[in-house]
Amino acid sequence: MKKNTTLFTRRTIPGCRPSPTALLYSVLLAAVLLIFSGCATSLPPAAEGSRPSDVVQETRLEPEWIQEGLVYELFVRDFTPEGTFRAVIPRLEEIRELGVETIWLMPIHPIGQEERKGRLGSPYSIRDYYAVDPAYGSGEDFQALVDAVHGLNMHIIIDLVVNHTAWDHPWVEEHPEWYTRDADGNMVPPVEDWSDVADLDFSNRELREELTRVMKYWVAEYNIDGYRVDTASMIPADFWMESIPRVKEVKPVLFLGETNDPGLRAAGYQLIYSWDSYGWLKNTAQGKSAGVFVAGAERQMENIEGASYLRFITNHDETAWDAAPPVLFGSQERAMAMAVAHMFMPGVPLVYNGQEIGNEESWAFFDKWNYDWSMNPQVRDFYIRLGEIWQNEDALRFGDMRRIRLDNSEDTVAYVRRTLDSELLILVNTRNETAVPGLPPELHGSYTELFSDTPVQLNGETRLEALEYGVYRKN
Repeated sequence: MKKNTTLFTRRTIPGCRPSPTALLYSVLLAAVLLIFSGCATSLPPAAEGSRPSDVVQETRLEPEWIQEGLVYELFVRDFTPEGTFRAVIPRLEEIRELGVETIWLMPIHPIGQEERKGRLGSPYSIRDYYAVDPAYGSGEDFQALVDAVHGLNMHIIIDLVVNHTAWDHPWVEEHPEWYTRDADGNMVPPVEDWSDVADLDFSNRELREELTRVMKYWVAEYNIDGYRVDTASMIPADFWMESIPRVKEVKPVLFLGETNDPGLRAAGYQLIYSWDSYGWLKNTAQGKSAGVFVAGAERQMENIEGASYLRFITNHDETAWDAAPPVLFGSQERAMAMAVAHMFMPGVPLVYNGQEIGNEESWAFFDKWNYDWSMNPQVRDFYIRLGEIWQNEDALRFGDMRRIRLDNSEDTVAYVRRTLDSELLILVNTRNETAVPGLPPELHGSYTELFSDTPVQLNGETRLEALEYGVYRKN
């Protein structure tokens, strides 16, 4: 399939031609990675020489603002005590301080009453695609939030949930032919446990047209900057290939897909989830080799633009159903180390609201949650610095990644991020004890560590204290 060149551009050293079979290979590679990652075990290291170290690749996504800063996931219900659009506005500066460019709002629409889960229901059970939840405010209030975000030179996207609707969505009565049926003719949920929603049938042409109208509506009417698409790979790819170009005719927007299927990028998605490498990161936290995590991530990106991955250590799903990072990884300090290890890999980092204060509680998905935004100021300071570094370093925003082969790869995450003009070394000790990574001779020398802005000497005897991390620029 022909690569959609409107999604990204790449630069390589002159004379290095990309393979004409690159995209096909990437799909096959993704399938292999899925086999390895599905059991959450390990991945063999990439073969020596599989990616020549003298080839540097830069990736620039379109629109360009996608790589100007981090993505911040925000749930309006929980972000403030009021739980409204208007209440978010005074706190936008706090979000921007984290190095955020794009605010992703979880679903903003009215929530279904029928078969509702919990007291307030799931925001992913939508009763009306053309309205905002009155608990959050009015359409005018939402517009005020969009305008305030734009006034701070940030961008705003909203969750798009078009795989299913609430059972009391008007379409259930007005267009029953738009829904999937079982052998007995009954409407069904997309997954048995998702009992609060009814599955939509994308074989219906009228449904496709209406959903495309929905997507265009929020861009045209409220000037939003794109969508984070829920369950993107559960929806036929040909729908996205038809609808996304039509939405982008209104204005250039971001499509972030909840999927790790690289094939959807050819359908118009600029960003997809980095679920595979996130899984390998969790394995590392459970005692698996840090080198296997880095090797897997490097292999994941062979002929697949790493810049197209959303890099995270949590999101609303992981916090709700897995654990918040300090619990998942064992401590606040280890969660921060793991954030450096994963979020500085090629792609765009994600911060989920509450992550920046070291929230340790699992999110109450179907109820109201209140955060103490004054807690753990050292964690917020860490994320502010992480965002500053990411925004200021082209090697992190646009560069490729090269794994560093260490004498001790069990404990230490080690890789280089680089563009044609800059290079950074990332080292993370993932263990609660001192590690001696054994850096190769070509990396010995004088550096500046960017988190602390201090000069350091690195060599084969360099020691990393327990959970120590660093981003190093050679002097």
